[in-house]
Amino acid sequence: MPSGCVIDGEAVIWTEGPLNFSALQQRLSAGRKTLPGLISEAPANYVAFDVLAVAGHDARQLPLRDRRALPDELAANWMPPR
Repeated sequence: MPSGCVIDGEAVIWTEGPLNFSALQQRLSAGRKTLPGLISEAPANYVAFDVLAVAGHDARQLPLRDRRALPDELAANWMPPR
């Protein structure tokens, strides 16, 4: 991520079908012994859906059609986690 970028998004857990909000909530109350198993069983990812600043410049006032392209541009060379 370039310096001065502020990204808005959220943690999600992908399963077969829709996002698994229950699995994400389980992590909030998991103890030290159960958390590693939950992590390996269903890894979480961060989904970015908006860019609030780029290179230290506030992007919130840009029209949505312009701002919508920013996450795609920033992530053009990213690779999925392994």
